[in-house]
Amino acid sequence: MLEAIALFLWTFAVWLLLQQQFTAFGLATAFAACAASVLVAARLPRLGRGTFTRMPRLAFEQVMRAGAALVDALAIVRAAIAADVRLKPALVRVRTRTSEGLRLAELGSLIGASPGAVVIATDEEGLLVHVNQEGDERFADVGAWEADLDARERRT
Repeated sequence: MLEAIALFLWTFAVWLLLQQQFTAFGLATAFAACAASVLVAARLPRLGRGTFTRMPRLAFEQVMRAGAALVDALAIVRAAIAADVRLKPALVRVRTRTSEGLRLAELGSLIGASPGAVVIATDEEGLLVHVNQEGDERFADVGAWEADLDARERRT
């Protein structure tokens, strides 16, 4: 409780110093913003372990896959220009090792960053992915993508 009071007071003081609006509306806005920050901070422990430390690792993983995604996108553009586009769209169920929401969101972000795939839904069993080519080999190693995320999680 003491931490919540300290968070509220410091946020309130910083808000007033930055805004410098000492009107009734300005004080009410500062109070509302500080109360909202205390409520968000109270909910953070329930979001899951490492919520904010996983995001830089996910960004790093996406940067590492950017080259492969660019090559895949160029192959799709080349096929479209050559009018050799024979799509066989399909919905694919990707089973995952975890049912944790944040881990599913990370994996869905990696899959969605690849050209030719869009994550439609997530549930306890895994992800439902729409792919442009039913037999696309790029998505055969989604388990390896998940293992890479797990390995990076364990290293840090």
